[in-house]
Amino acid sequence: LREVLVDFWHNHFHVNAGGDDIRVSVSMPSYDRDVIRANCLGNFREFLGAVATAPAMLYYLNNAASKASPANENYARELFELHTLGRERYMNGLYNRWRDVPGATDGKPAGYIDQDVYEAARAFTGWTVADGSWCGPGDEHFPTAGAFTYHDAWHDNYQKRVLGNEFDPNQAPLADGQRVLDLAAEHPGTALTICTKLCRRLVCDDPPSSLIERVVGVWRENMKAKDQIARVVRAIVLSPEFAATPPAKAKRPVELAVSFLRAVDGEFRTAHDWFWTLDEMGHRLFAWASPTGHPDHSDFWLSTNMMVSRWNLPQRLMADWFKGSRVRLLKQLPDDAVSPRAIAKFWCEKLLGASLDDTRMAVIERAAAANDPVDQPLDLSETALADRVQRCVAAIAMTPEFQVR
Repeated sequence: LREVLVDFWHNHFHVNAGGDDIRVSVSMPSYDRDVIRANCLGNFREFLGAVATAPAMLYYLNNAASKASPANENYARELFELHTLGRERYMNGLYNRWRDVPGATDGKPAGYIDQDVYEAARAFTGWTVADGSWCGPGDEHFPTAGAFTYHDAWHDNYQKRVLGNEFDPNQAPLADGQRVLDLAAEHPGTALTICTKLCRRLVCDDPPSSLIERVVGVWRENMKAKDQIARVVRAIVLSPEFAATPPAKAKRPVELAVSFLRAVDGEFRTAHDWFWTLDEMGHRLFAWASPTGHPDHSDFWLSTNMMVSRWNLPQRLMADWFKGSRVRLLKQLPDDAVSPRAIAKFWCEKLLGASLDDTRMAVIERAAAANDPVDQPLDLSETALADRVQRCVAAIAMTPEFQVR
C-alpha cells in the first residue's frame, strides 16, 4: 500500500527527472526518499511544505531562480492547478477581477484566478537552493549545501492579496509563502481535488460521489492530524464502495510487472532495457513530460500498441529478456499437477485467484497441452515441460482478469 501511495504522490507532485535540467535528476533521490516517501501517509500541509522547499521541485518549476520584479509564476500556477485547488476551480474568465470570485471578499473564494497566481508567485520569491551559484552583489555566492535556502534580497516584500486574503508588507522571512501554502491546503477545493484523485487511484476511474463526499469529510476532520493521509486512505479502502467495486482498473506497467513476479515468486533486478520496455507501455517512470504526471484513467494504458507490449511483458520476464529476472515455474507445481488441465487450474488459481469460464479454460489448457491430451499426464523432458508451463502462464497473464486490479 505504501508503494501504491508513493507512486500516487510522485504523479501528483510530479517532477520530470528525464528533462534537460540535470539538477532535477541529481535531486531526485532525495525528493523520492525525503519528500515523497517520508510524507506519503502523513499530513498534507506538511507534505506541501516539503514539496515547496524540495530542490527537485524548485528547479523543475523554476522557483529556484525566481526574484522580485518579475517573479516566475510556474510553481505558483501548478500549486493551485495541480497540487491543491485543481483546475476545476480556475476561474480564468475573471482574470484580475478578484471581487467577482464568489466568497472572495470574505476571504473564502470558491476558486482562483490569474491574479492569485501572480500574487502567490511574488510570495515565493527568494525560495531557492544553496547550490553555490552566484547571487550578487559583487562576488557573493550561495553556500554549497545543496539544500533549500531563503534569500531575502530576492524576496518581494510589498503587500499582496492571495485568495481574497490581504498580506501586509515586510513580513518575516518565509512568512508570505507559508501563508499561501496554508490557504491552499485549507481550501475546500483542495480536499475535493485530492480525495477524488485518491478514490480514482484506489477504487475506480469514476468513483461514486457518495464515497468522495464521505472521504472529504474525513480529510477535513483530520486537517491537523500527523497521519491525515493515512486516515483518508483507511476510510477509502474500508468503505462499502471499495468492497463492492469489481476489478476493472487497469494495472500500470510497473504494477503489472510486480503483480506477475509476485504471483510466480519471481526474482528481478532493473536494467536499461527495463525502462525502455516501460516507456513502450506508456510508463515514463519519473520522466513524464508535463507537471501533470501520468493519466489515471484505464483507457490511457490500453491502446493497441500498449496492449501488445503488456502481453509481451510476462514472456520477457520468464525468458530473462532483461538479464536479471528468474522465474522457476516447475518448482512451484504441486505433485498432482501433471496433466495440462491440472497445470492450467493451478496457475489460474495462483495468478487470478479463480478459474476462468469453460471456453477460456480450454484455451489455457491447450497452451499447456499442445497436441497432447489435456486430461492425461505429460511425459516430457524438463525443458519441454517448462516451455509448456511457460506458454500456459503467459496465456493466463494476457487475460483481462490479470490486466486489471
